[in-house]
Amino acid sequence: MFTTFHQVQHENLYGQQEQPVASHLQQTSQAPSEIPYQQQREWTDEQKRDQSCWYLEDAASELYTLLLCQNKTASFSDIISNTNKRFGFHELPETSQVQFQTCAVDEKETLEEWSEKVLSLVTKACSRYSEQLMTEQPIMRFCHGCNDEVTGTLL
Repeated sequence: MFTTFHQVQHENLYGQQEQPVASHLQQTSQAPSEIPYQQQREWTDEQKRDQSCWYLEDAASELYTLLLCQNKTASFSDIISNTNKRFGFHELPETSQVQFQTCAVDEKETLEEWSEKVLSLVTKACSRYSEQLMTEQPIMRFCHGCNDEVTGTLL
């Protein structure tokens, strides 16, 4: 069961009609991600901050609560930044380089899948290097790890 948002109009303190992002909650079988993208795109920073709690679980939810307790006016981007610092992807550049240098095409992998894999790995492994090296390395790795002899020799 997921919690989703249902829109209702209500009056604000000045008697004006408002369309809140989430005026009340109801248990349904719909996932929070089913809120229409158009509606999410129009949210203010404050609405994003207030609604993001419904997308978090476990330690991320606890961190969100802690961050808001420490600073009730924290912006959505500050919360996301702090969450990424705590839970974000951390990999040493050397690890990425080793993965890139040792990758090989899988038996059932298509050439398109293999090229995507190589490009993804080179982006992490060689991000500190020149553009020329970023261009040369994936081509060499693609050819070296390619099982298709014709394709490997044509490049």
